Amino acid sequence: MEVKSTWGDNPYHQVHEYTMSVMHLVQRSSWQLPVFGVIVFPDDADTSRLTERIGKFYRVTSLSKLVTVLEQVIVECRRNDPYAKRPTVEQVENIIRGKSL
Repeated sequence: MEVKSTWGDNPYHQVHEYTMSVMHLVQRSSWQLPVFGVIVFPDDADTSRLTERIGKFYRVTSLSKLVTVLEQVIVECRRNDPYAKRPTVEQVENIIRGKSL
């Protein structure tokens, strides 16, 4: 089925490009942050033939399930690296904006 998007071939292509961009920014910082991409469909979209995971870094969900998916991603990140020092929201914003820390 064709999925129309504002740019790119499909939502996966879009989330992949966005995620790679953020990963490159994070790699230039002193933090080691996990980066995940989430494709969010409207609640009335038929996603029954889609898997909830695409590889290790991408998730597919509906808007009403978004908070649950984000909570699962956070738990997974903490499980993989429970002792990692977490940056503040301001520090993450600075990384994304390319500001020095």
